[in-house]
Amino acid sequence: MDMDVPSPLPAAPVRFLDRLRGFIRMRGLAYKTEKTYLFWIKRFIRFHDRKHPETMGASEVEAFLSHLVLQANASVGTQRVALNALVFLYREFLGAPLENLNYEAARKPRKLPTVFSPEEARPLLAI
Repeated sequence: MDMDVPSPLPAAPVRFLDRLRGFIRMRGLAYKTEKTYLFWIKRFIRFHDRKHPETMGASEVEAFLSHLVLQANASVGTQRVALNALVFLYREFLGAPLENLNYEAARKPRKLPTVFSPEEARPLLAI
């Protein structure tokens, strides 16, 4: 099956992820967004030993986002995508907005300046 073609949904979805897929499609989000959000939501559920998202809340989201940075060495962008997926899940799909999240935020890596030796700098300054 082509990876860029949405899989068909049951006529009356019962499973949580099928209902979520249907909701995402009904909102008109891109298929790539659907795949990305489902990836992070599944990873969140697995991280918490397959607990249902309806039984979890802000503290579990905070633990997961902090884990991404502290144990999985996630980048700022990766953590932000995971956060967006979980905020969508709770605010839009479950109707339970996450308030005042307090988690370990990823930091942009420090960029070390490029330093030239005097021999390398002379030709550049001579131009």
